[in-house]
This record gives sequence, structure tokens and C-alpha cells, in this order.
Amino acid sequence: MSFATMQTERLLLRPPRPSDLASFLAYRNHPDNLRYQALGLSTQERAVLFLARQASIDLDAGPCWMMCALEPLAGGDIVGEVGVWLNPAAERSGNIGWAIHPDFQGQGFAVEAARALLSYLFTTRLLHRVTATSDQRNVASTRVMEKLGMRREGDLRQSRLADGVWWDEFAYAVLREEWVLQALVQPTTPGCYNNCIKVI
Repeated sequence: MSFATMQTERLLLRPPRPSDLASFLAYRNHPDNLRYQALGLSTQERAVLFLARQASIDLDAGPCWMMCALEPLAGGDIVGEVGVWLNPAAERSGNIGWAIHPDFQGQGFAVEAARALLSYLFTTRLLHRVTATSDQRNVASTRVMEKLGMRREGDLRQSRLADGVWWDEFAYAVLREEWVLQALVQPTTPGCYNNCIKVI
């Protein structure tokens, strides 16, 4: 089963394309994003292979990272991504993450896109639990997790090694039942939960 393209109020969430290469490298390799990411610098060769694999990914074939490219409906190149690590053997759970080019941060794109992805994971793939982690210095990412209604479940001490230094992370999670309850009580707002997401 492959990922279905989704549309929110301002974004198209879709599988990446080879033509996204320059934009992909621009936000993945931006110093502001590398500071908090465990992936490290991506070469053009690695990026080409990664985008090619994403175009034909099978979410049920085995452990995989599913990337959703974020294309503004207003036009232009992709501004970032949201994604999820899925493992069919992991008892209906997933781990989500996001990366937005700094030029487009602070506009709510990460929250809007992650809400759409969570809706897909809980209502279409019927996951039971979704987790996320963030470098404790990354205040913006922590705010995204909290705006999504995720609960902080722990402080991970020295859990990430970057440039020879061990950094602490926060661990967050949300259950399907919690997500459904939020969807019922939240009003219709930009980047809302289930009622403004269109599967294409």
C-alpha cells in the first residue's frame, strides 16, 4: 500500500519527486535544521537515491520511512516535509517527524502537515500509537508536538550524539483514542484535525 496524496487548507502533502531535489537539499542541509537533526549532511547522490525510493515505497513491505513533501497550494517549490517511520511488526505504532526550511518556519506549516499525517495514520492505517522525539534545545519542535496534543512521556538523557556531543531529547506520544477525542472537540480552524483534510 502506498501513501495517498492529501490536501490541507494551505498545503499539498504528496510523495516527493526527482524534481524536488534542489528544494529537498536546501532544507535538509540548512545549518539551522542540521543543528537538531540526527541524519547529518545529505549528499546529492544520497538524496537522489532517497527520493527515488520514496516514489515506489510499499508501506506494508517492511520497516520504512514515509516522506510527505509539502507543496504550498499558493505555488512554488516544496518547503519541507513530514514523515513517519512505520514498521509492520511494531504493534500498530509509528514515529513522526518534520523538517521545514527556515524561510517558512513560524507559519504553522509543520503543525498543519503533521495533523494531516496523524489523521491519515489513525483513520486510514488504524495505528494505535504515534510517538515523536525532539532535541530539548529545539523549542519550536517541542511546541509543534504540544500543539498536536501529544503528551510528554519522558526526558531522554544524552540520547543523541551530534558532533561528538551527547544531547538530551524529549519524548512525546499520542494514542488513537486521544486523537479521536481531540478531533471531536476542536473547532474548524486552519490546519484542523480531520474535518479539513481531503484525500486526493
